[in-house]
Amino acid sequence: MLNHTTSNRANLFVVGVAKSGSSWLHFYLDSSPDIFMSKQCELHYFGEKYPKDLEWYQSNFPFEKKFKYFGESTPIYFRRPEIAKQIKEYSPEAKILVIIRDPIDRLLSHIYYAKQLGNIEEKKSLDDIVDNLKQQSINDSHYEKYLPAFEDCFGKENFKIISLEESKNNLNLLSSSLCNFLNIDNKFSIEFSKQRRNATGSKMFRLIYRNTIRPIKLKQPNLYKYLLKNKFMKFSKEYLLRLLGQAKKEPVSDKLYKRLYQEFLPTYRYLIDKGFEDIYQTSE
Repeated sequence: MLNHTTSNRANLFVVGVAKSGSSWLHFYLDSSPDIFMSKQCELHYFGEKYPKDLEWYQSNFPFEKKFKYFGESTPIYFRRPEIAKQIKEYSPEAKILVIIRDPIDRLLSHIYYAKQLGNIEEKKSLDDIVDNLKQQSINDSHYEKYLPAFEDCFGKENFKIISLEESKNNLNLLSSSLCNFLNIDNKFSIEFSKQRRNATGSKMFRLIYRNTIRPIKLKQPNLYKYLLKNKFMKFSKEYLLRLLGQAKKEPVSDKLYKRLYQEFLPTYRYLIDKGFEDIYQTSE
């Protein structure tokens, strides 16, 4: 077992889901004076390094300061139930947040991001892409397969699912919901929340990314990590996104949509059971 005091452990975790707004939620939480979110997103500590390198992990949080919450966001934590147990061991009273979106939209966003990374050819049709996707890419939209493990581990009082669509439609509802869950005052920055984070760019943006940033990421990972923290690089990315635009999604054929709808029908049922019937609906 790890030795801790109540004042020197991270106690707020955004554990998922990739391409559902986890980066946006990270910075929105950080806009509260009661919350400190790690300067580096995606620490990837649990499930990879835990319990080793604890000193490094702890160094990401200024525990000497008077924040009520110290948090981090690693949107693939949700994939593994053993990570729930690791976080529970490390921080028994931690609060767990998951941000999700329509499972089909999440999968499509993943596909366009994979194109940006160069992992999928631009010219491939959606039908061909889905036919050849790795199973994990599809499973990431199957929230019902993974999230119950975290809810069972932490209990309903310390586990919360947030809908990206609902948050966009009613930011005040999100703010009040988070304040009730975390027992803090509503001091989130509304202006800050309007900024998109980790957005996928247009075809031209993706072409530039694949020929500039991606080679650095693959061949010089330390330099890539530095660039992620560099303010000028963040400004440059945001400027290019405004100039070149964000990804415009191709129309999904009726055949493919029906196929994906049937694939994720259990997911829609799970979300409806969790109280999101006004956001995610089935034809049943």
